[in-house]
Amino acid sequence: MGIDGNEITDQLGRQDSSHPLTGPALGLTAKVARVVIRGWKSRKHEEYQQSICGQWQDKGFLKRAGE
Repeated sequence: MGIDGNEITDQLGRQDSSHPLTGPALGLTAKVARVVIRGWKSRKHEEYQQSICGQWQDKGFLKRAGE
């Protein structure tokens, strides 16, 4: 079953999938998750852009474009 030579992975996968899930369910829709992830990604990108030295012209343009 599966890929040749991958028997251990198959066995561990079957073993793990037989256990019940623990912990709280997220209860998020795919749309909400996408919005949250995109917001996080945008904030991280902006933090990175502000942290790098130089590129003052690009930073000024990006600030004006985002306003």
